[in-house]
Amino acid sequence: MLKILILKTDPNIYLMGTMTELDEEPSILIEECVQIVDGQLIKYPLYTDQRDLFMNYENVFTILDPSADMKTKYAAINA
Repeated sequence: MLKILILKTDPNIYLMGTMTELDEEPSILIEECVQIVDGQLIKYPLYTDQRDLFMNYENVFTILDPSADMKTKYAAINA
């Protein structure tokens, strides 16, 4: 499911992607990850074409559903 994750290490970092919960650590897979910066979507992580990330729940502050506007922007860059 498409989700927004806010990180514990920096609550100003908003990551969005297709999130899958895994049965073992790392417990989260985020596919086609982007960072939201001032309402714009930026490929994340920078300096690589790899956009699938593994993450542990202990690094996540919260997980949210994206707004309709963010879903539309995300769909446009991942078409």
